[in-house]
Amino acid sequence: PSAYVDKVVVEDAEVEEYFKNNTAEFEGKTIDDVRAEIQIALRETKAVAEARRVARADHEKAVNGEALAALAGASGATRTEVGPLARTDALPGAGRVPALTREMFLLEAGQLGDLVETERDTYVVRVIEKVPSRLPELAEVRDRVAADARRDEATKKARERATAVLAKLRENAEIAAAAEGLE
Repeated sequence: PSAYVDKVVVEDAEVEEYFKNNTAEFEGKTIDDVRAEIQIALRETKAVAEARRVARADHEKAVNGEALAALAGASGATRTEVGPLARTDALPGAGRVPALTREMFLLEAGQLGDLVETERDTYVVRVIEKVPSRLPELAEVRDRVAADARRDEATKKARERATAVLAKLRENAEIAAAAEGLE
């Protein structure tokens, strides 16, 4: 929707109607006190509606064979290609969107999904390729496993040192005395 925020227009009559219908929300303030706030809220609402309208139109065109990349470029929508990912991965540019992830994993390669709408965003998705999950060979992950093991060992040692210092402090020993010999 951010691509449409500056393109939508909020009329004074809309601001006044919103204020009239939601006076309790503004706790005794005048319309002039909250005009800018209302304009921002209405602009955001209209931008989301416009983004949804464009996404629906693009989806319909994609159903009829048009390329999503060209449609996104023409409509000003954000286009993101995502490489292989697991069901638990965050989506680049979107974060964790369970409904979108579910839709992606239900589709076969080449298939266009249904529109996925969240509170703010609308997604049109086509799966390009499905890569079966597999356990990697040790050679592929050796460096990462070694780094993880070193980090885990360092964390374990730091916890042991902290526990030892805490135990000495609990015996009412001075901090300096507690730290002696633990380096």
